[in-house]
Amino acid sequence: MVGVTDFCDYPKEALSIQKVGGLINPNFETLVSLQPDLVILQHDRDRLQGHLGRLGLKVLAVRLEKLKDILDSILIMGNALGKEAPARDLNNELTRKIFKYRSLTKNAPRKSVFLLLGDSQAPTRDLYAVGKGTFLDELLEIAGGNNIVDSTFVEYPRLSKEFIIRSSPEIIIEANPNANISTEQRLQRRKFWNQFPSITAVKKNKVHYVGEEFILIPGPRFPKIVEQFVKVIHPGLFNTDSGIRTLTQVGSGKQP
Repeated sequence: MVGVTDFCDYPKEALSIQKVGGLINPNFETLVSLQPDLVILQHDRDRLQGHLGRLGLKVLAVRLEKLKDILDSILIMGNALGKEAPARDLNNELTRKIFKYRSLTKNAPRKSVFLLLGDSQAPTRDLYAVGKGTFLDELLEIAGGNNIVDSTFVEYPRLSKEFIIRSSPEIIIEANPNANISTEQRLQRRKFWNQFPSITAVKKNKVHYVGEEFILIPGPRFPKIVEQFVKVIHPGLFNTDSGIRTLTQVGSGKQP
């Protein structure tokens, strides 16, 4: 690995690799100087892909919109890099984790969820949600949630407060890559939602803030995102002593 974007900070080894700029506006002079054998990017960067091709660089474009895309991209990249076996192992491991969480929440009651991207407290910020057909929507479903956004919307729609009030989700999740949310910030966000007491999630104190740097990244850490979602949608499936309950215990209703 000779170059990464300015946003690549995982694993920790990525921090010491040459930065080449942003995801859509890399520094081409730096990139070319590294003489990479292969440049990997997302498939929807057509202009960038064309420009790199004109510079004589070999490009591999991968799709990352859906969960299947993420799993397939691991195999595609493994094949391109001559690492078929470890790629297959990682793919199998992630597939097993999907099955584990699906099994864990299979018999749990479905909860209606509004998954908000970013910060509701920003006064000029619109409320953007996770729509159908995205990997985050799939993770929400695996975690036992029903997205209040239906398939008539775009992938990441801007929602009106009226729509949210009318839908009255049982749970609201604010997903923000910023993991350092102070108690004061949480209280301020709570004040925002308290303006809408008719929303079920507000009424029942089911507004949650999931702040992890990987929360919006379509990569191999997605099982950690599912775990965060399960903890707020079905907290009874976890306990502080032993973590996830066994599937038998969940099905029987017995305490671990």
